[in-house]
Amino acid sequence: MSCIKHSPKATTTNSNGGTPTGQNTSPINNVAGAGKRRNEEEINDGEIKKAKNQETHLKKDSMSIPLDRMEKMENKITANITRKLESVEANLQGRLEVLEARVDKLEEENSSLNHQIMTCKKENEYLQKKVHTVEGRLDKLFRRNNLMFFGIIEAEGETREQLHENIQRILRNDLEIDDVFIEYAYRIKKSTGFKYSRAVKVTFAGLSERETVLQNRKLLKNKRISIYINPNLSKEDSVKAKFQRELRKKKPGESIEDIQ
Repeated sequence: MSCIKHSPKATTTNSNGGTPTGQNTSPINNVAGAGKRRNEEEINDGEIKKAKNQETHLKKDSMSIPLDRMEKMENKITANITRKLESVEANLQGRLEVLEARVDKLEEENSSLNHQIMTCKKENEYLQKKVHTVEGRLDKLFRRNNLMFFGIIEAEGETREQLHENIQRILRNDLEIDDVFIEYAYRIKKSTGFKYSRAVKVTFAGLSERETVLQNRKLLKNKRISIYINPNLSKEDSVKAKFQRELRKKKPGESIEDIQ
């Protein structure tokens, strides 16, 4: 039995470049090929979109990682700054409390010192008044035996011995007083060279002798002797004595202010 061998059909293309000869070019085949191509294109488009979506997600993920790190770093820095600020605030608050305590203590001490100062001031004022009173009494005691003589001619080069003898002569001859003992007799103030006689302060041994001289001083006026004898008064007592003299001279209806 003889076998018949079929040789492959030769495919040739026409001269116009069309469909190769011998190839099945039915419409059904063409439609099927077009559908296949569309499916392939749809598949390719889906894969492209999927790839793009994956790429977008990767980019977002890659961007979210640094943002998370930055946020964590920011939170960490903020926490550190907050802790440091709280520490500084606590330190300052502690120092402020210490300073306030010191200020309160100083204010208490200052108040106590002010009270002590006021107490010392009052005591000082009281003591000054007492001292002034005691000094006044002592001054009066020192002055009680003194008399001031005005109008005794001052000789050039006069010595204390000569002045003492001159006072004794006035007491004996002009005031008619014998046996009067004088402790001191000297001219007050320094000589200025002017042509007038300085006053003489005379200290007697006793108060009775001084009073005797005061009682007899009117003899000087009767004898028209220009010598005046007055008590040795302090400045304060001199003002009072002057006021009393002016008061005695006051005319009826005249006020004390007019005298002053």
